[in-house]
Amino acid sequence: MRRSKRRKVAVLDGWRGERIKYRWTPEGFENDGIISPKGQQNAKIERTTKKRRRIKTRQIVAEEEEEERKHFETESDCAVDDEGNSPIVEVFDLQLENHIPLECILKYYKSALLNIQTKEPAKESDPIVMTKGLTTNLFFAGIMEIKGLEEKMPQKISASLLLFNVSRGKLEVILSGQTRFIKTGDSFYVPPGNTYGLRNLRNYTAKLFYVNIKKFSF
Repeated sequence: MRRSKRRKVAVLDGWRGERIKYRWTPEGFENDGIISPKGQQNAKIERTTKKRRRIKTRQIVAEEEEEERKHFETESDCAVDDEGNSPIVEVFDLQLENHIPLECILKYYKSALLNIQTKEPAKESDPIVMTKGLTTNLFFAGIMEIKGLEEKMPQKISASLLLFNVSRGKLEVILSGQTRFIKTGDSFYVPPGNTYGLRNLRNYTAKLFYVNIKKFSF
């Protein structure tokens, strides 16, 4: 009985780009198996992974923005004359040896945001806004917000020491001409006589808490 010498192979998955591998013999070309497009497969897996990461990133940003919206109160949520919400606290003064009222709590209100350049009430279109409070003879503090992908141009600090803590975001800080990268939870300070600049590396608003210590010297 005559038998076929043809080498049989499994059905090719053409949609995956599989193809037959041939090798040369004295009798001619022979079937030498199946070539699987591992490179193409890996590229497809990589594209799928990147797509999932983008979707996950968008979900995380949306959740953070929703959490931020719930966290920060507006003036309508909080009665100004409510003693429990007042930023003024009766504290003991060592020099006067008596209790005096001081602003010891910095409350966040969107209506208190100011344009960082004009110091006028902030608008939605302003790229960088800030609040200022807890003002004493020694220091003042506040919150700075930088819109997504916006930049604060370098500024020189004269006699003060400026301390920052990143509440949310990832930024590039240029400190005395040198570039560093900071993210949520990181802190940095600007010594007197130095310049600093900031650039938001994300497409959502970055928030920083700052303290300005007046007439500071080491």
